[in-house]
Amino acid sequence: MENLMGVNELAEFLKVNKQTIYNWVNKKEIPFVKVGDLLRFDKGEIDHWLKTRTYKPDNVDYKGFEIQAVPYPLPNTMEWTTYLYILKHGEMGINSRNFSSDEVFSTREEAVKHCFEFGMKIIDGSVENCSVEDM
Repeated sequence: MENLMGVNELAEFLKVNKQTIYNWVNKKEIPFVKVGDLLRFDKGEIDHWLKTRTYKPDNVDYKGFEIQAVPYPLPNTMEWTTYLYILKHGEMGINSRNFSSDEVFSTREEAVKHCFEFGMKIIDGSVENCSVEDM
């Protein structure tokens, strides 16, 4: 615990309101230590906490396109459904299109796998009413 920060320093570092820090502490959502009545935050632990909370989409490159799988849990169930983006990077920027299916999966991993398979079929032109030709 070499680099300890106070609430003000952490709020500035994370670019959030001090009250947000206090809310996270009260809910025990962020690593902290109490030194007497003072809250302190270890920079290394905060960096690790940020990395584990950083959203990184599952993605694959396929035939000049990027497929991003973004499955999401269905409310009140333990099941997942699929949502994906297909991106085309070009000189004028990035074009993207989103797609979804009605299929339901019991795990997030199964849903991610389906997103990639579904995206590849769309790129290959084998899904009716789904196209990326004009991207």
